[in-house]
Amino acid sequence: MIHTSPALLVDKETPILDCVRHMNSQNVGSLLIVDYLNDNRLVGIFTERDLLKHFVYLQEHPGDNRPVRTVMTRDVTTLPIARLEEAPQFMLKGGFRHLPIVAGASGKSAQQLLGVVSMRDFFKLWAENGATPPTGLPLEKKRRPSSLKTLEIHTHDATAKVLLRKLANLLQKQGDEVQLLDRTGMPPLFSEDRILFLDLDDFEKSEWLEMLKQINHLDPAPLTLLAYTPSRFTPETQAILQKLSVTETFESFPKPMDVLALLQELLSRK
Repeated sequence: MIHTSPALLVDKETPILDCVRHMNSQNVGSLLIVDYLNDNRLVGIFTERDLLKHFVYLQEHPGDNRPVRTVMTRDVTTLPIARLEEAPQFMLKGGFRHLPIVAGASGKSAQQLLGVVSMRDFFKLWAENGATPPTGLPLEKKRRPSSLKTLEIHTHDATAKVLLRKLANLLQKQGDEVQLLDRTGMPPLFSEDRILFLDLDDFEKSEWLEMLKQINHLDPAPLTLLAYTPSRFTPETQAILQKLSVTETFESFPKPMDVLALLQELLSRK
């Protein structure tokens, strides 16, 4: 049986970084954007996709308090609660991952917003019931080839290198053919057939922002693991890096890293 998650509402004038913090604290992938001065009418939705699109800008302008209305997705599609069972096919047709559920056929006021469903909810439901998802549904995270081929690392951290060698060994025990390629000090090779490990501590902010921008424009993009020391990054940057972990391309890990967490993440994307 399909259940909705509570609808988390924020005003359209709320600063973007405040929205990111709220998403992190509530562990959600979307916020419904409403107009407090217009009967809390639904005017947009803010998701991880929107954050990823504007990630570089937010890092290049850390003092920017732009309201979320400037980056949200407008013209939000909603679905009446009576048609909730149609939500997976409805989302497939529309090509989106989050869908607000309303009480009426076209209600967009706060009183009529009942909740939100996401593709993550459906995959969890299907997994719990041993069901196979319908063909063509947009995955919450891209699946990677069963053979990871190359784990390309960029780090001067000796401890991180030891952990990555352990990770490669663990992956090989899982049946994956893994080649560990240390290209520290050299430009990354942006290729889908590999996994990139970037230690952000080793790069200037302008450098890693440019790399993330390049990766984000690739289609398909390589899975990219981002490691960082929290004390070297502002709380705002840490919040955004944490939220990038639910996107298709990036996964961030604060140091010290947990090799088992890295292994679990890579195996979940196969």
